[in-house]
Amino acid sequence: MANSRKLSYVLIAGATMFAALATVGCKAPIVPDDDSIIKTYRDNRKSYDEVAEILLKEANQKFSVDRNGNVKYFGTDKPEVSLKARRACQQIMSRTFCLLIRRDGVLINFIFFEDLTRDHFRRKALIFDKDDFKGPVWQSKTGENFNVRFVPIEPQWQMEYKYEQLKP
Repeated sequence: MANSRKLSYVLIAGATMFAALATVGCKAPIVPDDDSIIKTYRDNRKSYDEVAEILLKEANQKFSVDRNGNVKYFGTDKPEVSLKARRACQQIMSRTFCLLIRRDGVLINFIFFEDLTRDHFRRKALIFDKDDFKGPVWQSKTGENFNVRFVPIEPQWQMEYKYEQLKP
């Protein structure tokens, strides 16, 4: 009798845990609004600048670092990303909304939301550009399948919101 009572408690606890995990897993990710991200950047401005400078010194031109310090490499040239760079990224991500940091040439993206599904690509990010956004990539483009918006923050920083409908 005592064993059946314990078994029922275990089953109830298991069912409750499963229900809670399923609910959390199905929740849409919370995307901070622009004002929250900009305030977070201003509160941690020196740290964001330091991380951007560390990443620009890396030999690898294209890579990303996630919250756990895992590195994903892009392209054919794949020199190691230093432990110092990975730790700097983790520190920024642990105290801000940032989920992923990506270097693409002279651009550093601090990504706060990214949805890479079959149907669309959507991203909200703070971007550091050591060339003061002089390149043609910073012209606003809109069209049937593409929409991008930039909010200037300071000379070398922009807030980017991008939505692109991918073709099948």
